[in-house]
Amino acid sequence: MPISTAKTTALAEVDEAKLFQWFDQCHDVHLKPYRFETPTGSCAVLMVHCEVVSDARILYDTVLPRVTTMFQETGSINEEQMNQMLPIKRFPDQLADQTAEQYLSAKIFEGHLILFLPAFRKLWTIDIAKLPQRNPEESNTEVSILGPKDGFTEELSMNLGLIRKRMRTNNLVCEFTEIGTQSRTKVALLYMKNVAEPSTIKAVQKRLEHVTLENIISIAQLEEATTISRITLFPLFTYSGRPDFVVQSLTKGRFVLLLDGNAIAAIAPVNLFMLLKSPEDAHFPFLAVAFGRMLRLIGFIVSVFLPGFYISLTNFHPEQIPIPLLATVSIARLGLPFSLFQEMVLILILMEILREAGIRLPTAFGQTLTVVGGLIIGDAAIRAGLISPTMLVITAITIVASSTLGNQALSGSLAVFRFVVFLVCSVTGMFGFVSCVIGLVIYLSTLHSFGTPFLSPAGPLNLRDLPHALLRLPLQLRKSAPDTAQTDKPKPEGATSDENKSKHTS
Repeated sequence: MPISTAKTTALAEVDEAKLFQWFDQCHDVHLKPYRFETPTGSCAVLMVHCEVVSDARILYDTVLPRVTTMFQETGSINEEQMNQMLPIKRFPDQLADQTAEQYLSAKIFEGHLILFLPAFRKLWTIDIAKLPQRNPEESNTEVSILGPKDGFTEELSMNLGLIRKRMRTNNLVCEFTEIGTQSRTKVALLYMKNVAEPSTIKAVQKRLEHVTLENIISIAQLEEATTISRITLFPLFTYSGRPDFVVQSLTKGRFVLLLDGNAIAAIAPVNLFMLLKSPEDAHFPFLAVAFGRMLRLIGFIVSVFLPGFYISLTNFHPEQIPIPLLATVSIARLGLPFSLFQEMVLILILMEILREAGIRLPTAFGQTLTVVGGLIIGDAAIRAGLISPTMLVITAITIVASSTLGNQALSGSLAVFRFVVFLVCSVTGMFGFVSCVIGLVIYLSTLHSFGTPFLSPAGPLNLRDLPHALLRLPLQLRKSAPDTAQTDKPKPEGATSDENKSKHTS
């Protein structure tokens, strides 16, 4: 139970009336006056605490008996005597960026007990916090097959403990800061000081210092506040609720942001190949992982370009389609009331609605609705003559391909870009399709995540790192680390300077 005294000018002006005024409408905050007997008389003490985030057992079983004993034996209170009774922790002498009301409010709602002594005009705080929390459980968004089953919770200290359990070294740096002028939300920045790029760490530290939000409740807000101001279509962070994947990312030179009250960690810098990876890759044989990563890359390409390619081919270049297939497509479209463009728009929007419903509803019910709803609506639409079976197959392949990507932020970005490609191709045909492919590559090449090119190591091309990004190589072939970032890691005997580097690509 750390205890501390506040000696700033602003806090010295606090009196009993102000405390009652500040917390008059907070019915969960208890302001209770006590009078303790001393050898020469008595001394009044006002105790303030929030019952929903503090431990009443510690207050009544430990704090009150100790304070009563101290007054009975000494008759007065000072810092030295207080330190003899309870462990002490000093607070800053000056409140640089907040008022006394903000400072005391933050302490009370963190679970601290405030002791106000009118006779001495001093405030003491004792940590008796008992915050609501739950036990670590398996992440709902990242299913673990062979990996560990413990996932992050909404308690920051527990999340840090899950990481420290796996990373027992002082090279893992943990820095705390508070963001939000109203919420005063605690944020933890973690990185490996012997692996992370110093310029990257300085950049994120500077951006955290300049966050001016009043309230921050989500990790997505933190991402927007710490990235460059211009809007990007693709995420420059990746997210994970699994401590094992976070530790793996830390060892590759990345930094991690943990937000109190959130069960998700934000990881950066990232590239496109990082977003295509799965936390389970580290727990499967390298051949299975390599095959899975290639399937995800193919799924990425198919989910973005297949609808646009199909409408370009059928509307503008039907002569490029084999005659049997063209005949099948043409016969299937006989009697349909919609054009090919209208048909594709209708079914794409319908599929996105089903996907959104599956995400927002409870897991069991959402999955059932997506599967059953898709089957019933698709079959009914074909029987009613609203859409063709070929179009339904093309759209289903597109949605299934996008489902291979475990990153929800990336899937949402691809859905937007898929519509852009489709609209352009429906007007300009194959010329628009090729233009969209080139435009996407150019756009991705302009993105940087804290100094790391989004297409690295494919752009700029690094042949040594490319296999690490695309595949998971056998352990025998991973003795030397890729070249993405310089580190202070000791170089093994006989290694070249190129081998003394770490990676952001795996």
